[in-house]
Amino acid sequence: MSQDTSPGSPPQRSPLARAAKTGATLVALVLAVGMATALNLFCVAVLWDAISSAGPGLSENATQILTGWGGGIIGILGTVFGYTSGASHARASQDTSHDMS
Repeated sequence: MSQDTSPGSPPQRSPLARAAKTGATLVALVLAVGMATALNLFCVAVLWDAISSAGPGLSENATQILTGWGGGIIGILGTVFGYTSGASHARASQDTSHDMS
């Protein structure tokens, strides 16, 4: 098993480590989709109640729920896009530093 272990080269992952990371990513994705679906259904129910009721519309609690939902979605999207951007930038700068040496 000969691997390039020169100084400055990134460590090589075994197939088992890559499979474990892929499995963890899949579980996180399934949980995220489940949470997003549950929150979306809950928000649709709050809006449906506000539209169909004869009262004044959205209550203060319903407004807080919808504000938290929207802020949470924006926060999750910012985290995902920020991490993806940072990881691709790190890979690009790492490739550039290897090309110059």
